[in-house]
Amino acid sequence: MKKDKGIALFPHQDDEHHNQNYHAANKDNTSFPSVRFSSRNASSKYDFVKVKVWLGDNADHYYVLSRFLLSRMLTVTKIPNHVAIKIALELKKLLIDNSLLDVSQSDLEANLFKLMERRGYGEEYINRYKMMTRFHHQRVPLVILVCGTACVGKSTIATQLAQRLNLPNVLQTDMVYELLRTSTDAPLASTPVWARDFSSSEEVYIWIQAYI
Repeated sequence: MKKDKGIALFPHQDDEHHNQNYHAANKDNTSFPSVRFSSRNASSKYDFVKVKVWLGDNADHYYVLSRFLLSRMLTVTKIPNHVAIKIALELKKLLIDNSLLDVSQSDLEANLFKLMERRGYGEEYINRYKMMTRFHHQRVPLVILVCGTACVGKSTIATQLAQRLNLPNVLQTDMVYELLRTSTDAPLASTPVWARDFSSSEEVYIWIQAYI
């Protein structure tokens, strides 16, 4: 058999809504003054003003809006990175300039979608954003397996994909296999699967079924 390795990507199970920290608290009406910002700078004075986004029907939990994480979400919808950064900044400026420091998730998305449409990213991109939001709300573990022969760029693809999808963990399957082999009583052979000789496809199928 040819060499066939893989790289697995998956998020940390403690991550929730893209690593944004959620808090249980009561709403407060503290107001902050508006500040001016030059779009040429990488950071913004708006970043020092907290905007709380409230979740749930009773609005008893909130997270602090992160411009960086929002732009990462937008890049998942295939919006170019530089445009996603501008949209995230425009949204933060819009909320602060209008003293909307406590907003619901639905109101936040309504304003975000208007800004996306204004820049020409309409229904197709909005639907992708909604799909990703629903997925993260379900907190389902996401595991992506990138397979291929040696020296074809699996690590590069896996790293770039993890960055785009905001996945913190990138592991080589050989490392996972070796960890399982040395830390459990399972009869795992030290020879990697891709280095073994199988006499038939049925033998490969039987081996796979034994470890699923």
